[in-house]
Amino acid sequence: MRLVVPGLSEATVVGGGCCSFLPAEDALGEALGAWPGVRCVEVNLEGGSIDLDLGPALKDLLTTVADLGYQVEAVQGDGADAQAGL
Repeated sequence: MRLVVPGLSEATVVGGGCCSFLPAEDALGEALGAWPGVRCVEVNLEGGSIDLDLGPALKDLLTTVADLGYQVEAVQGDGADAQAGL
């Protein structure tokens, strides 16, 4: 499944707590990879997308991306024909 995430190409770091910053790729990869059933996460900052091999509910994953400050514009692949914004 591919998530198209506007603004991802401008992402550099994600802050959390006092002085703890992670590259956006690492922060998104770690947060999404922690979900049960997610077997693989590939973040493409330049392409503005996140490729997932997943099992959990799509809406919960989209919420995680939104909680990190990103808006998902579209979801593509693996039967995910619905547009994001759930």
